[in-house]
Amino acid sequence: KEITFKKGAWTLDQDLMIPEGYTLLVHQGTHIDLINSTMIYSFSPIVLLGTETNPIKVFSSDSTGQGITVIQAKRSSLLKYVSFQNLSRPSKGEWELSGAINFYESPVSMYETHFENNIAGDDYVNIIRSEFTMNRISITHSVADALDVDFGQGKIKDSIFMFCGFKDGGGDCLDFSGSLVEIDNIL
Repeated sequence: KEITFKKGAWTLDQDLMIPEGYTLLVHQGTHIDLINSTMIYSFSPIVLLGTETNPIKVFSSDSTGQGITVIQAKRSSLLKYVSFQNLSRPSKGEWELSGAINFYESPVSMYETHFENNIAGDDYVNIIRSEFTMNRISITHSVADALDVDFGQGKIKDSIFMFCGFKDGGGDCLDFSGSLVEIDNIL
């Protein structure tokens, strides 16, 4: 019940959908390039386990990659030592989400996870109706909102949010709606 990316450099040019009942596991040093408007869409938790010296990179070399979305995962996702760059929100025909990285009714913990330079979307990270913890994360150069939490509950500690809304001039670094969030040592 594990779907594993072998360590190395991978290019995805078609959407990857993970069904319920699995875990997507990505090991240290793996680089995933999302091209051709590709996204990773999961109904199961994702576990991205990089290290300080060998982080995981998820990016889009052609600036069309549509990020990662986790929907109604019953178990918690974990992102540790991960870098996200040049991603956009999912947009498939009439269907769109607001964030490049989305957790909908899916708990998540992030440590040393960094998000830089999203291309399109209302949020870089969108957490909806989910519990979360974020420790030592950064979000820089977001098109609009850096982090948007809707009806969620969690903690953010020792984190940096900079150059929010740099393209539209109206983005928030932190946007909470109907949420209970404890923050500590935030820049």
